[in-house]
Order: sequence, then C-alpha cells, then structure tokens
Amino acid sequence: MEQGEITLRKNLRAVLTAVGAATIVLVSGAAASAETTAYGELFDYSGAWVSTQKCVNSVVMGRSNGQIYAYGITKCGGNKSSLHPEASLAGNGGQNGMEGKNAVCFNVSYCESPRVYLQEISGVTYRSTNAGTVAGDFMPPDENALAHAQVIGGRSNRAGSEAGSGRVRWADFDGDGRADYWIVNPSGSVNVYLNKGGDGHGGWQDMGQVASGLTTDSTRVRFADFNGDGKADYLLINPSGSVNVYLNNGGDGHGGWQGLNTVTSGLTSDASRVRFTDIDGDGRTDYNVINPNGSITTYLNRGGDTSGGWTDYGQIAGGLTGDLTRIRLADINGEGRADYNVINPNGSITTYLNNGGDGHGGWTNYGQAATGTTTNQNAVTLTDFTGDGRADYLVTNPDGSVNAYANNGGDGHGGWTDLGRIAAGA
Repeated sequence: MEQGEITLRKNLRAVLTAVGAATIVLVSGAAASAETTAYGELFDYSGAWVSTQKCVNSVVMGRSNGQIYAYGITKCGGNKSSLHPEASLAGNGGQNGMEGKNAVCFNVSYCESPRVYLQEISGVTYRSTNAGTVAGDFMPPDENALAHAQVIGGRSNRAGSEAGSGRVRWADFDGDGRADYWIVNPSGSVNVYLNKGGDGHGGWQDMGQVASGLTTDSTRVRFADFNGDGKADYLLINPSGSVNVYLNNGGDGHGGWQGLNTVTSGLTSDASRVRFTDIDGDGRTDYNVINPNGSITTYLNRGGDTSGGWTDYGQIAGGLTGDLTRIRLADINGEGRADYNVINPNGSITTYLNNGGDGHGGWTNYGQAATGTTTNQNAVTLTDFTGDGRADYLVTNPDGSVNAYANNGGDGHGGWTDLGRIAAGA
C-alpha cells in the first residue's frame, strides 16, 4: 500500500472523531461564497529541523451550489523535499457521505490538496481534517498538529418559499437546495422532476407521481417547507381559508407524506392573496397575506396550530402595487429571507431587500435587479434553480419550455448568467 493511501485512510478515520483543538465553525447563515480556515499547531518532523522552518496544517471549508467543500494546506517556513496535505470531509460521522483527497508537492514551502465535496443537507454536521505531513512522515508527530473544522448544513432556509403558478411549480422536493420541477395535473395528482442541473447541465430525474392530490383546484395547492427540514411540503388552502399541511417524507412510493391536519384557520378565503414564504430566514415558510393595496401582513411560523403556533408579525411592507400578479417574494441576495420584488409593466424587476420588514429592521432599496426578458409577468418565476441560495430568473416560453438566468447578484451587483433553455416543459 502506498504511503499516501495509508495516510488518507488514517485521516478519514480521524475526521469521524469529535472535533478537537483548533476547531472553527462556519454558521449555516453564511453567504454562499464564504470560506473559513482553521489551523493546527506548529510542528516539526522527523528529518532535519530548523526552528525558523516549522510547518503548519490548515483546513478550509466553504459552501457552493448546494455543496459543502473542504481542502487542506500544508505550509512551512522554508522549502521541504516534499509536502503532503491530506484533506477529508464527512457528514454526520460518515452517515451522509465521506470523501478524502491528498496531494504531493516537491521542493516547496506550500502545498494545497484538491477540494472534496459533499451535498449540503440541513442540520447535518460536516467535519473536515487536514493531517498533512512533511517529507517521509506518515502522520504529524502530534495530534494537535491536525487542523479540524466543521460546518452545520444550512440548506433548510432554501425551501421555505413557494414559486410558480398554474400547473407548473418550483420547489425543492429532495432537499438538495435546488428548485425542482413540479406539475399539478388536472386530476390534482402531482408529478416531480428532480433538478440535476437542467437540460444541457445535468438533466432531470423523473420521480413520477409523488402525490395523488387532494383537490382539482390547483390555485389552492402550494409547495413550501413548513417544518424546516429543507424539503417542500404539500400545503392545501381550504375554501374556508384554513390550511392543512402534509409533510414531505419522500412522497408516494418513496416514504410518503405525514398529515398535520389544520395548521391555521387562515385570514382570508381568497387563496390568491395568500403567499407562503420565509420572511425571517429560519427555514420554515411563514403565512403572508397580500392586501388589495399590495401591503403584506405576516404571521411567523412557530410550528402552526398543532405545535408552537404563530407569531403575529403585523404589516411588514406598505406595498408597491395593487396588482398581486406582479409581486414575487423571493430571496435575491442569498441571506435566507424572502425579499419584496415587483415585476414592472416593462418587464424589469424592482427589489427591496428584506432586513426584517416594517418595524423590524425595514427594507433596503436594491433598485432594478433585472431588466427582464418579457412583459408577461405571469411567465416569470423567481426561484433558486442553481442551489446557491439566491433566487434565479426563470421565464416560461409560449411553448412551455423554460429558460433560466442564474443570479450573480442582479443588475449592478454582479449581473446574471444566461443558462439557456433548461427544460422542454411538460
């Protein structure tokens, strides 16, 4: 067995143990581009040692496109004959995946391993270790020379907002952080296609029928994460305005649904005025009513009538338009809270960033976030297609196909990337 393989296996075992010295934590609410670094203690090695040329291991963790990644760096005060960073990453002690990679660099003072990736899942603890060595050593001479870091999976705050209308909806069915393609059939049954990147970028996985449905009136059916587990649940607005919830345990044939019965008596029987979206960024969809003048009244989800109740948050926005079809509540900047977006008559989008809403931190005028590609507001959906935490711009074409523009920050803040046609439509 090669030295690198022996060391990597030892490192994979080490990452399964409790995080020890030099531990850091990247919080779940951190931006998608955030990285953080942890260091082990300085160490020497079995070869000739010069006090000014000690070495140190570090491990870097971050998140990107619905994944947690890690890589290791071994650095010394002067050139060494060889450096061997050994990075490994495990989710919940290996229950949610385990990967490791190493590198060898010769006659250098700095060496970096390739990145290792695991899918980010809400609530999962991801631990990484760099057990880098110098020259011919198999392991650092001291356990404290290993660098440890951990991240708590925070994808739950990405499925808390409904998106889409009519037969086609967008919501995260499997908890991978990317909005999947849902179809509400005339019979009320629901089919899902899992988003693997879309046409030309990884395709789709046909899950078939995931729910038999409860009504043929699709306007009363919504899909949003009620319990904060990162997967969109089935919400039914009854004719009286009350709401029933069915938790997503995998859908028909894959774990089924768990009925919570009535979670709220509701505030209105007009389903078109009700929006389920995550206002406070806790990963659970909140109950929002858009009033005729465009203002918004919110009740924060603490578990619903069956467990924990609701918090009356009051009026959180004065509103910009009385045309409810132009309002989109979606997270533009990736902070986990739904922002207030208006599709203007010319197709452009004006955005106000959610800092807590009226009386709770207010809003920031983001200006024009997108010029838009259509004046038909009913064709536009804002949802996180790429899994980076920010709502992307999706437009449904007359033939039913869908084009997507990935959100890099919006106009004046990083722009958009044209992904082309990502779905032929159903």
